[in-house]
Amino acid sequence: MKKSSKTIGIIFVILLIFCIITVTNIVNSKNKTKFDFNTVRDMNIGAEMVELLYADNKKVIMNGTFGIIEYDIISCSIKRCLSPKVLNEEGITNYIAVVSKNGNIICFNNIDANGNVISNIYYNTQKNRFYMKSKDISIFRTNELNYEFDKKYNLSKDNSLIISNQYVLVNNRIVYLYADNNWSMSSLTIAIFDIDSLEDSTIPVFVT
Repeated sequence: MKKSSKTIGIIFVILLIFCIITVTNIVNSKNKTKFDFNTVRDMNIGAEMVELLYADNKKVIMNGTFGIIEYDIISCSIKRCLSPKVLNEEGITNYIAVVSKNGNIICFNNIDANGNVISNIYYNTQKNRFYMKSKDISIFRTNELNYEFDKKYNLSKDNSLIISNQYVLVNNRIVYLYADNNWSMSSLTIAIFDIDSLEDSTIPVFVT
């Protein structure tokens, strides 16, 4: 009886330690991907621009000097940020980022000085973790926002610039990015234009 109680006690301690480690890892993981608004306060968009990588009814994923941001349209908040520091810790430095068609996987193509892909590292937005993977993913493609398209729907706004000339069509709504013409990163905005109603809505990205 004593031996059985001792075994149960050991199992309980092991399970308790496992739970503590699991909870700690989850908290640390969330803290690593929490966005620091101070990083964009004095930042300019710059020559590298901001890339619109993905958009659907619930979220927008973009890439810039701040790293990767996943923005939650429903709650109007930044859900996670993979900062340059976090990416560097994973061996991701000079890269081209693409997103899977379902928006759940971000693929970082590490490139050399000549633009050749030397390695691939993946990030699962649902599991919140990086991993190596050999299986190819179906890549989400954005559309080019050219002058004719802009003029047709009158997407340009006063004293602002459309960023990266990209858009995504989501249920007859045009999703794109723009910022003030002073190129301030803090003015980066998600714009959603409804083709049917001809109405648009705007969501400032970096609002605390």
